[in-house]
Amino acid sequence: MQAGKSAVAAPPAATSWPDEATPDAVYGVVAAAVGNNIVSMGTLWPHLHPSLEQTNALVKPAVVRSHAENTKIGVVSLNAKDENGNTKAASAAEEAAGRSQLPLDLLPVGALNGDETHKLAHDQKLGVLGHLFKLGHWKHEATRKLFVALVGVGGTDPTSVPTVRDGIIARARALLEEPRRALFPKGVAMGPVQVTPGDARHEIPREAFALFALLGPRLAYDASLHARACRCMRAHVDAAAAAGDSE
Repeated sequence: MQAGKSAVAAPPAATSWPDEATPDAVYGVVAAAVGNNIVSMGTLWPHLHPSLEQTNALVKPAVVRSHAENTKIGVVSLNAKDENGNTKAASAAEEAAGRSQLPLDLLPVGALNGDETHKLAHDQKLGVLGHLFKLGHWKHEATRKLFVALVGVGGTDPTSVPTVRDGIIARARALLEEPRRALFPKGVAMGPVQVTPGDARHEIPREAFALFALLGPRLAYDASLHARACRCMRAHVDAAAAAGDSE
């Protein structure tokens, strides 16, 4: 699925990083086609660059660097030796390098260098996954399989990657738009809301809860979504309490 090229012509095996960022519009069309069962992910898979192995190879050095830095902080002395005469810092780095499927979530902010960050932003599998979430296809089998594949083989926590995280955030914001407008109409102070039993205005879609759980602490990456979620959740809890629902 190289940007600007026909998706019909079979490209070479997905072993190269795209030279340019794939336009969001292309990801949107592809995700819509997959989510509406017009085309299968299996058919698209060879057209999406790079390979999962390459994604894993990109992330691993950053994980190793992160482990080495953590060791230097004082977990063990840089000069301490193991039974083989190697410094424990070096041993820790080697141990990290030997592990497979290390999630990107283990990496602190800034662990990836500029080239790694640039390449990961061009990962087309991550781009398609982000748009599947953005379009509301969170329960689609293709979304689940792609997510699991990226975690299990690519060694990546997809929600750590902006292209995926932003898609989830965009969808979550859209899902909270209706309850937000009902609870806090324009011109009304954004303060406490009186919610009466049976009032459905407070109801948060089940999908939104699933996305919140998926985002975890990354919910706070978007201040608008965070504030919207807190206010709507308060109304949701108040309404449930008024209805005698302790769950």
